[in-house]
Amino acid sequence: MSLDNPQGNGGERIFHSLMEAFIARLSGTDGRLYKASISNRPNAVDLIKAYKLFVQCNLLPKITHFFHNKTIIGIVKGATAIHIVNFGIL
Repeated sequence: MSLDNPQGNGGERIFHSLMEAFIARLSGTDGRLYKASISNRPNAVDLIKAYKLFVQCNLLPKITHFFHNKTIIGIVKGATAIHIVNFGIL
């Protein structure tokens, strides 16, 4: 079973793109490969499915959210009003 399949599911395609980018960076052909890959971008649904799969398989986003929430709760104890700005940076 190959994990980097350009015609596979969303996770396999993302992994394939990352491997291609890594190889291009090491070989110094990243500009030409980038221009060729722009025309073959995955759609938004596949990106969301791949991200959901990534979050399910990887604990880092869950741990990050847990500590963010814990920090916010610790800071706002006893506060009468709070203002949280979410920049949406992943």
